Amino acid sequence: MTQLPLVCSVVLTYNNFADTDEAIRSLRSQDYARHEVIVVDNGSSDGSPAELERRWRGEVRFVATGRNLGISGGYNAGIRAALAAGAEYVVTCNNDIVADPAFIGALLEVFTEAPEAGVAVPIVVYFDRPEVIWFARVTMHPVLGYTRNRFRGQPLARVAGSLRGIQKSDFVPTCATMLSRRALEEIGLLDDRFFFGHDDVDMCLRARKKGYACVVLGRPLVKHKVSVTSGVRGSNVLKPATAYTHAVGSVLIGAKHFRGAAGLPFLFGLLALRLPYNVFTMALAGQWRSALAYLRGLGVGLLRYGPSFVWAADEGDAKADAGGP
Repeated sequence: MTQLPLVCSVVLTYNNFADTDEAIRSLRSQDYARHEVIVVDNGSSDGSPAELERRWRGEVRFVATGRNLGISGGYNAGIRAALAAGAEYVVTCNNDIVADPAFIGALLEVFTEAPEAGVAVPIVVYFDRPEVIWFARVTMHPVLGYTRNRFRGQPLARVAGSLRGIQKSDFVPTCATMLSRRALEEIGLLDDRFFFGHDDVDMCLRARKKGYACVVLGRPLVKHKVSVTSGVRGSNVLKPATAYTHAVGSVLIGAKHFRGAAGLPFLFGLLALRLPYNVFTMALAGQWRSALAYLRGLGVGLLRYGPSFVWAADEGDAKADAGGP
């Protein structure tokens, strides 16, 4: 009898007992039998790690980074632990998601039905408005580099017919995402220079360059509370610190994937389109400090990574080894 592949879900947490506890509970309630949960504490200071360990001792594996390594660094610690445990598939999970019991099993079927898939995610809806889409499919302009999430904010019932089956997406978020071991070993782990923001874009661009598809399963299997740690809950408005790192990361995307002749069109898209859109969105929400932090982040990113648009080779990608964090 063939053994089921081991799936490890990596939950990344920072100073948040209640939401993390709910996320773990939903992942421990999966229909799929051979599934383990790894909780990565990313330097919490509120006592939540000890409380979570008391609640889930013996049922969940805990990894402590010792300090805040950001989204990419924190996930990488959990991914390494999952690969070392023999996982054939790793699921990265924000601590503010709640997964349907069919979540793991349904995504595993995607890899059988779409052998070219390296990264898969279901439709994600808002936790507080489960009838409304948060993520379904994104397109990225191949020259200007801006993205279009045309289903976000739309009623699921209105567009469900356009999202049936398995569809390719230019990138998918890492909030509830399954990656195959084979893809991770070939692509590498998340680039930990992306502290917050664009880690998902970079991962998917690298996957597609290696011939893997990033796919979306047309079923709403995850509810997302959205920006519980990084911004204004239930919205995509960021706090100043995360707005800053998000901006730095946007420049790093260009430095890694839009070099040489592709650099100028990318910079035009970044400065003439994405910058005013993001600043206007934050200002409209009354988050002026976030808007200013975003502008500072762009300046720092251009100073730090600007030369890479022209000549520098990039050596920043992590390798998917099976060693410890």
